[in-house]
Amino acid sequence: MRVSELVDRLERAGRPDLADQVRAARAALRPTGPELSPEEIRSIRQRHGLTMRQMADMLGVSETTVSRWESGQRRPSVQRRHILTKM
Repeated sequence: MRVSELVDRLERAGRPDLADQVRAARAALRPTGPELSPEEIRSIRQRHGLTMRQMADMLGVSETTVSRWESGQRRPSVQRRHILTKM
């Protein structure tokens, strides 16, 4: 069950206090990480002499995903941002 579904069920059950606690817990546990601009992502890849395909394979994503990161259409997940910053 997704957190949003749990919150909805709690509110329908007349427990807005518990729904608020779940929302607060979700916010507190939401991972954060370093922000990387598209230019920084491209620079990391180029600094290591990697093609988009090679970087995608290393990170377990598609080449299209790396392209979208570098064009600013998408952002890498927190976990992948951490990996990129360690490269």
